[in-house]
Amino acid sequence: MKVSEIKQMGTEELQDALSTSQAGLRNLRFANTVSPLENTNRISASKKEIARVKTELQARAIDAVTEKIKSGELTMENASEFVKNTKLATQLKLAKVKQIINNSTK
Repeated sequence: MKVSEIKQMGTEELQDALSTSQAGLRNLRFANTVSPLENTNRISASKKEIARVKTELQARAIDAVTEKIKSGELTMENASEFVKNTKLATQLKLAKVKQIINNSTK
């Protein structure tokens, strides 16, 4: 899957693609354990695809946090509540959210 294709997908589609890719990687590893694969590069290609999807999901979560900061909904005071109550594409840690807040206020 190309990066341009990944960027065009919706968040739910990306999460589905991630779970499918992870299941495919497990199957490849199992198949390689039972009998060596003819093309072992498929394992590293699958790992790279998973990393691309996770990177895009993380970028979308950071963008969502940045939007909340710009709109004034998210401050240092309510950052911990935001992390607990908000369902983002990927789970951001409180330290990362605070870092984003600090960087955006400078």
